[in-house]
Amino acid sequence: MVTGVNGPGSGPIRGIKSQTTSATGPNNGGAAAATGKAGSSDVVTITDLASRIRDLVQSVESLPHVDQQRVAEIRQQIADGSYEVDPRATAEKLLEFESMLREHLA
Repeated sequence: MVTGVNGPGSGPIRGIKSQTTSATGPNNGGAAAATGKAGSSDVVTITDLASRIRDLVQSVESLPHVDQQRVAEIRQQIADGSYEVDPRATAEKLLEFESMLREHLA
């Protein structure tokens, strides 16, 4: 069982906030019994990055699923040559996207 990590890169990453939680006593997952030391403690550190990744995963999971029927219809239209692209609508969406990126990066 690993009880510590030392050496280069073992500390927190700079620029990332961390939260530390300590557990002591008999309810700490049996650490005292396993080590034979009364009052042993386990420490868990959750970085700000880990919290943001967790939030990102949750938001991706909440996105609507792909409409497979619509995808199949468009594929069929492309295959038989009946799919039509509206160049004006495509250009407007590209400009809208570019504008959104500029605002986000500013």
